[in-house]
Amino acid sequence: NLLMNAIQALDTSANDVKIINLTTSYTAKYVILEIADNAGGIDASIHDDIFEPFYSNKQSSHGMGLGLSVAASIMTSLEGQVTYYNNDQGGATFRLELPIMRE
Repeated sequence: NLLMNAIQALDTSANDVKIINLTTSYTAKYVILEIADNAGGIDASIHDDIFEPFYSNKQSSHGMGLGLSVAASIMTSLEGQVTYYNNDQGGATFRLELPIMRE
């Protein structure tokens, strides 16, 4: 879903060069996946609503506003988290942190 959101955001972007970066890393406690684009970022006015069910700032033909809510729920059930920030490339970065499982 996060990758599809980046693709859809780039579809509406006027940028001549459209970029999506997938980055993985880890810490002592987490495996981290970041999905970044250069599609314009996320307006601060929707910060409190972005992970709410049925919230969308897209045209109605592009979904029901459940993707980010479901992604956040999945991450919570896995004892992880999903966050986002506007990046230096002028787009948004979604960061998934999953706890490292040990036997």
